[in-house]
Amino acid sequence: MNSINIIARAKINLSLEVKGKRSDGYHLLSMVMQTVDISDKIFISKNNTGQIAISGNTDKIPFDARNIGFKAAKRFLEETESCQGYNIFIEKHIPSGAGMGGGSADAAGVLAGLNYLNSNPLSVGRLMEIGLELGADVPFCLRGGTLLAQGIGEEFTQLKDLDLDILIVKPDWGISTSQIFKRLNLDKLPQNPDNKELVRAINEDDTENLYKNMGNVLYETSLTFVPEMKGIIDKLHLEYGCPKAMMTGSGSTVFGIFEDKYDMQKAYEYFSKIYRDVYMTKTVKDSILIIENR
Repeated sequence: MNSINIIARAKINLSLEVKGKRSDGYHLLSMVMQTVDISDKIFISKNNTGQIAISGNTDKIPFDARNIGFKAAKRFLEETESCQGYNIFIEKHIPSGAGMGGGSADAAGVLAGLNYLNSNPLSVGRLMEIGLELGADVPFCLRGGTLLAQGIGEEFTQLKDLDLDILIVKPDWGISTSQIFKRLNLDKLPQNPDNKELVRAINEDDTENLYKNMGNVLYETSLTFVPEMKGIIDKLHLEYGCPKAMMTGSGSTVFGIFEDKYDMQKAYEYFSKIYRDVYMTKTVKDSILIIENR
């Protein structure tokens, strides 16, 4: 096998708590993460140059040594002591600067794809360790589904799979995670979501307490960068019957959970006239799909 196709899916945060900060600067988190059916497509083929050549379909992210997919490929070659070269093409569909793990999904897809293309020399555990070196969300994007993630995002507890219809609305402005955490004041955080109760609600199919205990402690800080998120959330609640809407990750994407697909369609029609990145999607179990080229 000389080439492979990978589907690398996005994530949302149903909750995000900040528990503290480690001495190395990483923030300690507790969050319920969920894979959704919005994905980048990655095409990997072997070449004879011994080099990694990366390209893509957008000018919004770099396609050189700064790209996280490139870094993932480089670490895989180092780990496996391989001199093989690869061409990597990333077809972006997950919006950038959105808090949806687009870069992390690409890194996870490259690691999983290269591992599969080479008959799986690395264990899933080792791939996740390498992924954590690249970014805190990469291990989740390798695993996917509905998970409680703790530590800096690498300690997982499997939760019951959710089946939810989701509307994604991303304002035209993105936010970098580093911007948010630089401005975050740990001494003046708003009240954290109750992850213990949220986990219980998920595992017991308790929809009322699912909505009640979802939350994101980064929202108020992110709102100082993109204040229009509040207007999107309010409109989803008040005009389109959305029972729960909130920001994912460090922003700037807002998502709403809908119980009525007609209401979601009407909200989609409204917001898609205003913003470029608006999607109707759903929760899914698998974050990485690998398609062999025969």
